[in-house]
Amino acid sequence: TAQNRSFIFFKELDAGNDRDGPIGAADIPLLPGRSLAIDQTQHVYGVPIWLNTPDPVGDREASTGRLMVAHDTGSAIKGPQRGDIYVGSGERAGLIAGRIQSPARMVILVPKP
Repeated sequence: TAQNRSFIFFKELDAGNDRDGPIGAADIPLLPGRSLAIDQTQHVYGVPIWLNTPDPVGDREASTGRLMVAHDTGSAIKGPQRGDIYVGSGERAGLIAGRIQSPARMVILVPKP
């Protein structure tokens, strides 16, 4: 079976809202399926990013596109075209996260000046 060899450590906090995820590097709760960890030397937190990637949950041949927001970073995420999708917590999320290892297309959305 495929395994993700990365380990992530979080600081334990008192539970707030059941929908609140762990606090990311941008100092806000991570949102399952919407928060993206990026290389902070390449991108700024809070930037919207359109992500096209194979569907990690269903048909691996199908493509899915979604708007993500740069909320976090990670030590293994290096370069402008690297990212890590936060899929939530729990056993099901762990199984999904372990399957994500696909090329993707990231489009940074920048407002007009």
